[in-house]
Amino acid sequence: MWKVINKVKKFKGKYRNIISNFSYLSLLQFFNLLVPLITYPYLIRVLGAELYGIVIFAQTVISYFSIFISFAEDSDAVIFLPVNESPVYVNGKLITEQTELKCNDIIALDKMHVFRLYTPFGPKHEEIETVEHTDTKEEILELNEKLKNKDEEITKLQGERDSLQSQIIALNEKLKIKDEELNKLQGERDSLQSTELNKLKEERDSLQNQCTELKQKIKVMVDEMEKGNFLFWK
Repeated sequence: MWKVINKVKKFKGKYRNIISNFSYLSLLQFFNLLVPLITYPYLIRVLGAELYGIVIFAQTVISYFSIFISFAEDSDAVIFLPVNESPVYVNGKLITEQTELKCNDIIALDKMHVFRLYTPFGPKHEEIETVEHTDTKEEILELNEKLKNKDEEITKLQGERDSLQSQIIALNEKLKIKDEELNKLQGERDSLQSTELNKLKEERDSLQNQCTELKQKIKVMVDEMEKGNFLFWK
C-alpha cells in the first residue's frame, strides 16, 4: 500500500504541470457542458419554444456566413526573420530579409545545422528534390571575417566612447573647481568694493563738513570786515 502511495507521489511530483493543466482543462470542459444544461431550459421557458427556435435558426445562418468569412484567415504561416549577421540559407539561397517558409523548405544555419520544415498536410519528402548549397566554404569564411572585423570596430568605438566619457568627467571636475574659485573671487571683490565705497563716503562726508565749517568762518570774517569798514568810514 505504501509503495503505491509513494509511486503516486513521485508521479505527481514529476508530472505536476501536466496534471495541473489536465485538471484545469477538464474542469473547463465540464463547465462548458454543464452551463448549457442549466441555461437552455431557462431560455426555453422564458422565450418560448417558437421564439427560441428563431434564435437558433439565426445562429445557424450566422455560422454558415462565418465559414465564408474565415476562408484563408485560419491558415498559419511560418515567417523567418534574420536577426544577426550569421548566414542563413533557405533552399540554398542566402536570406537577408523577412521570408515566408513553405512545407519541406530546407533551412541551413551557418552550413552546420540543417532543418526541414514539415507539416502533416504538406507534400511528401520524396516529391522534393534535394537542394544543394551554391555558396562555397570560402564565402562563409569571408562572412565570418567580416563579422569579426565588425566586432573589432565595435570594441574600438566602445573604447573611444569610454575615453571621451572619462575626459568629459575630468573637464566637469575642472569646471566645478573654476566655478568655485570664480565665486570666491567675486565674493572678495564685492567685499572690497563695499569697504572702499564706505571709506570713500566717509571721506566725502568729512570733506563736506570741513567745507561747511570753512564757509561759515569765511562768512563770519566777511561780516566782521564789513562792520569794521563801516566803522572806519563812519
